[in-house]
Amino acid sequence: MNISKKIAIISGGSGYLGSSLVQTFICNNFSVIILEKEKKEVSKTENVHFKFVDISIDSEVKNVAEEIKKEYGEIHTIVHAASDPLERRPMLSLSSEDFERQFFVNVFGGFHLFKHFSEFLEENGSFIGITSSVILPSSVHSKSGSYVAAKYGLQGLLRTLSLEVSFRVYSVAPAFMQGGLNNDMSEIVRELIIKKSQPENITNTNEVAEAIFSLVNDREKKWNGKTIALPGFLVSEL
Repeated sequence: MNISKKIAIISGGSGYLGSSLVQTFICNNFSVIILEKEKKEVSKTENVHFKFVDISIDSEVKNVAEEIKKEYGEIHTIVHAASDPLERRPMLSLSSEDFERQFFVNVFGGFHLFKHFSEFLEENGSFIGITSSVILPSSVHSKSGSYVAAKYGLQGLLRTLSLEVSFRVYSVAPAFMQGGLNNDMSEIVRELIIKKSQPENITNTNEVAEAIFSLVNDREKKWNGKTIALPGFLVSEL
């Protein structure tokens, strides 16, 4: 990896949205470190490096943060894009383990990333958490287990920390995307959702990635401490 470039860390960087994020960053002269839970064979790509870590486990994140600091020094931005698969059931039908799983990845994972990487984030660096349009006041959502509750938890974490740290903090709340967490839906159901939805309720990974990169370049802190809803780049307070 070319460590003379600015460095971005992306949790869940090989996923549906994560892949678009990685491509956007490397096309804009960044080096990217992808944090993934599952060890896998990966093809070598210039300016992309993998670290395999369970971000829900504090000690693992601490260890990998120390490795990255030693190998690369300061980092410019962290994008927390990892999320657990949806449980499309009513929340009270979940077991405790099912309920906890989303919180382990979204909320505890976000906390561990904040805690262990903030000390070597660049002075004008940024932390961006991927929440969801389902947490916005006007949103209507279907059965999704603990997903919505966990995204509210991540939003609360981002809001609290935006008041406590000097670096920049943002929440990005994408609307429905066809793939990724929604891949468990049948093609017929996905097409029906798209057909019945208003344009503001549908987005895509490229639009989200471009919006996130614009926040990385928010050097005047115009949107610092804000929630950015997509599509449309609608700005509100965290």
